[in-house]
Amino acid sequence: MSLLTPSGPIHAPNIAPKTPAEAYARYLKRSIFEGHWRCGSPLSEAALLEKLLKKHYRTQLRADLDRLPPERGRRSADEFSRRPLREALTILSGRRLIERSSGGSARPRRLTSKDREQIFDARRMIEPNRAKKAAFACRSSPIARQRMEEVWSCLDFALDGPGGAGSYIEVDIAFHTEIARLSSEVLALLVEITLEQTVVGGRRASEVTTYLRQQHQTKDRGAGIHAEHQAIYQAIVDGDEARAEAEMERHLDAAEDQNKEVAFLLDL
Repeated sequence: MSLLTPSGPIHAPNIAPKTPAEAYARYLKRSIFEGHWRCGSPLSEAALLEKLLKKHYRTQLRADLDRLPPERGRRSADEFSRRPLREALTILSGRRLIERSSGGSARPRRLTSKDREQIFDARRMIEPNRAKKAAFACRSSPIARQRMEEVWSCLDFALDGPGGAGSYIEVDIAFHTEIARLSSEVLALLVEITLEQTVVGGRRASEVTTYLRQQHQTKDRGAGIHAEHQAIYQAIVDGDEARAEAEMERHLDAAEDQNKEVAFLLDL
């Protein structure tokens, strides 16, 4: 696992793309996390290539493509071309992260207040129990413990790393997903998609990203979201099922409170 490439992106175990389309999708999502592609703002395929990928993620995208196996890796026709871009848009549309128009443009999907309530209801039904199961898995399996240690290393590095809030958010999602994946691949996918939808669904993405950066990249490691993640992680690798479940419930309580705090920024 590479924590830091020369170009800066962070690679948690379940983040690294496996195809050119996944690489494109990764940086289209990153562009929303970082406020470059605003929710409700339609962009053509040409604009997505020129104004987002080439302008903000040229080096990172090339690095991800070069890292793929030869049969899946970058060819001259794949770099900043529409074929993998369209495949990436299909991936994001399937996850209900974007909306596509008949004219070929796409825009990040907006969430309603009801959407957000349903997402938090789903997370509360799934994630505390998955944290409990993950603690059992780590107590029973050195491999499971190693997987949690790897994704935590990436998250801890991302706190002050060069990737900014977008990298932290990306690995934050991977952290929650890996917790679920230790006991259920199906539920892991559900956790991943609901978290992505929560981050993507804001209307004023740049303002929300600023708020998230302040919360995530606090220098005080004894407070804030990162400390909540650390408490979850420690309980899981300690194999303490009850504590892992309780820490995840506390984290979701705080996340829901934060969601209410930024509701005015989301214009819900």
